[in-house]
Parts: sequence; C-alpha cells; structure tokens
Amino acid sequence: MRRPLQQKIAVLLFVVICLSTLLVAVLALRGVAKAHDLAVQEVRHAVTTETLAQLQGFVQEKARRDELAFARVRSDARYLANFAAFIYDHPELFPDAFQGGTPLVRTPEGNWQNDPDTAVGVFVPRTVSWTPAGWREVGLMSYIDPLLKSLYGHTPYVVNYWVIAANGMARTYPHWASAPSTQLGPDYSFTEEPFFLLATPDQNPHRAAVWVPPYDDPAGMGRLMAAAVPVFSADGQFRAVVGAGMSLTEVQGEILALPPQQGIGFLLAADGQVLAAGEGADQYLPWLAAAEDGRLVTEDGVLLAAYASLPSTGWTLGVFKPEQQALQEAEPIIANLRRQVNWIRLGIGMAICVLLGVAWWATPSLARTVSRPVEQLIQGVRRMSAGELSARVPVASDDELGLLAREFNRMADHLQDLYATLEEKVQERSAALLAEEKSRQAKERELAVLAERQRLAAEIHDTLAQGFVGIIWQVEAAREAGDTASAEKHLEKACQLARSSLAEARASVWRLRPDLLQGKSLVEALEQLSQRLTAGQLRVELQVRGREERLSPAREVALLRVVQEALNNALRHAGATLVLIELTFTSAGVELQVRDNGQGFDLEQVQAGFGLPNMRERIEAVGGRLAITSKPGTGTVVRVCLPEGGEQNGDSDSGSG
Repeated sequence: MRRPLQQKIAVLLFVVICLSTLLVAVLALRGVAKAHDLAVQEVRHAVTTETLAQLQGFVQEKARRDELAFARVRSDARYLANFAAFIYDHPELFPDAFQGGTPLVRTPEGNWQNDPDTAVGVFVPRTVSWTPAGWREVGLMSYIDPLLKSLYGHTPYVVNYWVIAANGMARTYPHWASAPSTQLGPDYSFTEEPFFLLATPDQNPHRAAVWVPPYDDPAGMGRLMAAAVPVFSADGQFRAVVGAGMSLTEVQGEILALPPQQGIGFLLAADGQVLAAGEGADQYLPWLAAAEDGRLVTEDGVLLAAYASLPSTGWTLGVFKPEQQALQEAEPIIANLRRQVNWIRLGIGMAICVLLGVAWWATPSLARTVSRPVEQLIQGVRRMSAGELSARVPVASDDELGLLAREFNRMADHLQDLYATLEEKVQERSAALLAEEKSRQAKERELAVLAERQRLAAEIHDTLAQGFVGIIWQVEAAREAGDTASAEKHLEKACQLARSSLAEARASVWRLRPDLLQGKSLVEALEQLSQRLTAGQLRVELQVRGREERLSPAREVALLRVVQEALNNALRHAGATLVLIELTFTSAGVELQVRDNGQGFDLEQVQAGFGLPNMRERIEAVGGRLAITSKPGTGTVVRVCLPEGGEQNGDSDSGSG
C-alpha cells in the first residue's frame, strides 16, 4: 500500500528530530561525564598536592628542629674540646689531685675504674703503665667532670658525654655502669671504637668536629650516634677526643611515632641505607632510597613522599603516604559531585522527553506545509508527461519549494520551444555524425597505408641492409688478409651472405620469415648468425641459459632482428672486438642481452637513425620491453624482456619483416 507523501514527511521529520535530540542528549551526557571526570581529577590532584605539601611542611620542620639539636650537640662537643685543651695547656692552674669522687680500683680483668655509684665513670685500660705523669693526667681530666654534668640534659637526644685520652683513659657521664648492661671486657679499649678513631688525626686531618655513624654502645645504652671533636695541646700534640652521644632511638622517635593517617616516617643514611622506618614501610624501602620529592610509582601503588636533608650528619629525613590513602579523604567531595551529576542527567532525560512530545505534536503540520507544494509539482509533472506541455504549477512561496515551482514553469516554457525545433536539430546532428564517420574511415585507411610502408622499410633494413654490411665487412677482411687461403675464406663467407641476403629478399616477397629461421630454432639461427659475422679481430660468443622454448614466429623474428641490428652497430660504429649474446629462458618469459666492448655512445646526443627506433618498435609490437645502456668508453648493452603471455599480436611476424 502506497503511503501518502505527507505521512512519509511526518515520519521523516519526527525521526530527524528524535535523532537530533538523542545526539544532543548523548553529547550533553558525554560532556557532563567528562566534566565530572575532570572535576574528580582536579579534586584528587588538589588532595594529592595538599597532602604532599603537608608532608613537606612536616618533614622540613622536623629536619629544622633536628638540625638545631645536632648543631647544639656539636657546639657542646667543641666547648668540651676547648676546655680540655685549656686544661692540657695550663696544668699549673689545676691542683695535683685526683678528683674522681671515689678512688680507682683494679678490676679482676686488670683494668682500672671507679665506683659504679659515682655519677662520672672513669676507665683506665690495663695496658696503661701507672707513672706520676699518668696519675697527673687522670687528675687533670677530673676537672672536666663538672662541665660534663652541667651540659647533660641541656640538649635533646644526648644520653652521655665522654672524654677519651690518647692512651685509652676515659671519663663518661653518666657512669656507663648505669646502663642496662655493661659490656666492657678485659681487653676492651675505648681507642678502638669508631667514635674515637674517626676523630683522630689519621682519619680527621682537618681537626674538625665529625659525626660518627650509628653504632651499638659498648656499655649497653643502645643504638647511638655521636659528635666527636679532637683535642690538641698548644704544641700540636694530639691529646684526647671528646664527644656527645645521642640516642638514635630518640632521634627517630618522632618520625617512627607518626600516626598512619599523617604518614610513615623514615631516615636515610648518606649512602641511601634506611636507618629507620615506621610501621608499614618495609614493602616500600627500595623506592624510598631514591630520595625524590613527589610521586613515586611502585609495584604496590603510588607513594607521596617528601624529603629534607640533615647537613650536619649527611642524613635524609623523609615521610611518605600512599596516594590511595590520601585520596580516601577526597571521597566525600567526589560522592557529592556524583550526586550532582546524577541530578543533571535526570534533567537532561526530562528535557528529552519534553522535546520528543513537542516533536510528535508538531510534525504533522510541518509535513503538510512541505507536502502540499510537492504534490502540486507531482501533478504538473504527470500532466507534462501525458503530453500537456501547457501544464503549469502555482508558486505559493519564496522558499526553495517556490523556487522549484518557478523553475518547473520555466522548464515547461523552454520545453515547448525546444519541441518546435527538435526535428530540425535531429536532422542536422545526423548529417554531422555521418560526416564524422566518413572522416574517421579515411584516417584509418591513411594510417594503414603508413603502417604498411613502415613495415616494408623495416623489412628491407633488416634483410638486405644487414646482409650488405656483412658482405662489405667480409670483402674488406679478405682484402686485408695476408694470404690467399684467408682471403678465399672471407670471400666464401661474403658469397654465402650474398646468397642468404638474396634468398631472404625473395622470401620477403611471399613470406616474411628470415632465412636463418627456416627449419631452425632461434638458438640455431643465432649460432649461425654469430659464425657468419665472426672474422678478423671480432669474436661473437653465444650463451644460452635455461631450457629452450619455442616462441611464436613473431617473437623469434623480433629477437633475431634485434641481434642483427646490435651486431651491425658493433661492427659499423663501436669498433668492438668482442660481442657477447646471452639468451635466457625462464618460466616468466625470455630475456636477451647483447653486450659489446666497443667505444659506446651518449644516448642523449646520438643522432636520429632508423636502427634503434626499429628495434624498440619490433619488441613492443610483440609485447616486450627494450632497454639500451651505453656511455662513451664503456661499451653498449641491449636488453630485451619478453614476458610470458605478453604478446599483443601473435601474427605480427608478417607485418614486422
């Protein structure tokens, strides 16, 4: 059942409106989704940036406070060293008495030390010989005790101060016996510990205050680090090392005690070794040693890390927080964004429903507006096709439909004018076509005559002219021969060429196949041609590759003529002494190459002749390709390729001579 145009237009308009509305809705929803994604990314980026800033602020403040503490410890150690140097340089200012609190007693191991109940611990190794000078030095060192006591508790993290003389005598505050366990053995010597050795002149030639890496305290006070300063007398003699021991546990305490929501702290040595790390940092240690601020991508996720250096010790203080943990703080904001996006999507859906309802109501009236002028045009076309050339349609508007109606009326007027002169124009056109056909036939006859002339000229050139060249060359060779036998041999060849040329001239009248191919294959014809032209200093060699295949007569004639022309050029113009003919049979076709060692020529400057164009025309006539390569002094190479099945005219032998 045929549907009215108005109904089709209404359906089309409704479909177009629906598709447009849906397209706008899809684009709007995609835009909202993209805006939501961008907003989520911005929120996450803001949270990440804020978290990283907090971590950096914390670690920098912690590093600043620790560095101040380290500077105070180093200052205390220098103060002790200066006081000790003053004592050594001015012993006359200090009475000659031992002021260690309690007398020294010899231990079962042979060492000397004071009562453990005394605040300041005194230790003299058994290797020290007791002389008056030795007792005097022990007495002088006792004047440092009040200073040791006054400094203790003055600086954070410090757990003891000590003075170690060059001979191994030591004083420490508080007494090492107050530690949880005392590990001083019979052969123990403070001078073998790193906190003494690193400050000695051998390892500290600049006499600077040095930081001793973390070590286990021999008195059982745990893991310590120390600031050590050498003591020299005024005459430059190394006398002792003084220092302050700091509890690494207390230094690390604030970092290790960070709550998980604030971050996980860690401490790196100068070589990247992790000295301390908070709970949960074990799986991230390989990446934390990189000491790079910002985002660290690991196998277990992304870390937000901040670092600050401690110049006094060469350490690096750091704190990190998994990015996923930081992003959890942004989840309430993201959830609020998601609710707002859902409300926007709901609004877009309601707007679509309203637009579709309006479209359903408005499309019938729009369809009538469009269909009425179209129906009038259809009626006008039907009347025109029925032969009523006076049919016209009313023009009701100035839009495209009105323009179409005006063009229809104009076309009808023009059609009436054309119909009146149609017959006359048909007759004129028929006469013109007849004249064009006669002219075309005359041109075809003229081209056929020219082609026949060209064929005859090529045949004469390839038969008689080539034979005459060979005869002349053999006669000249006979004339230059030094004996009668050689002359007769050349004359005999000249006679053979003359007879062959005569036979070919006769055969060309009724049959255009060369004499060399009469009853012979192409290879045999080329061998015979090579033997005929070989004389004097010229040598012609023939090489055949592959299994010989019989070709069409036209192709065999074309290849033979190319070889003849190439040999003629080598004899007449190139002055060659060797011509190599290579004939190759393959499954893809036949390839021919004629190479001479003559003087060659410039292809761009060669004078126009008949031989080279004739060779190219012959090969192209049988569906092949010919290429000539030559340069002055390098000889000439003629290459022919006849592809399998590429022959254009299998009977072209008769036309090519």
